[in-house]
Amino acid sequence: MPSALRFAFGSTVCPAARDMPRARQAANTSSISYIAIPAKAFETNWQYLTNNLVAVLGLMFVAVWIVPLLRRLDLMSVFSYLETRFHPAIRMLASGLFMLTQLGSRMSVILFLPSLAMGVRRLHDTDRSGWWWLIVFIPFVGIIVLIVFWCFEGTRGPNRFGPDPLGALAAA
Repeated sequence: MPSALRFAFGSTVCPAARDMPRARQAANTSSISYIAIPAKAFETNWQYLTNNLVAVLGLMFVAVWIVPLLRRLDLMSVFSYLETRFHPAIRMLASGLFMLTQLGSRMSVILFLPSLAMGVRRLHDTDRSGWWWLIVFIPFVGIIVLIVFWCFEGTRGPNRFGPDPLGALAAA
């Protein structure tokens, strides 16, 4: 079997992969980030500083307890522990779910703001305030009501939120 497949199925460890988790952690907790935290906390509120200091305590817990445990067990990651303890398929499932979770959380943040703007714009076209968007917090019914509002035809001519965006198309 080629070495890439052996690595993919967990029978070997890529030498460069040994330093990747530490490099990723170092990038997330760089000294420049922690230099900027007090300034950001002073500008906004102190909860920002508190949350980041708790993260430092969490990192110290990982450094003191988790990393020595993994070293004692001769493991490089939690995923290799899952493979040793259970089955290589569990390792693949866990790593795949981790990647999907990371991708999903980043994509949801990226897609939420444009969808919010488009939804509010559509509510404005129907002469409703953008605050109607908050109706989605009513379970089950809220999103249905919002979709119904979005399906209504917009007001013809200008309304309190501005001119009709389709008015220019109708005149042409």
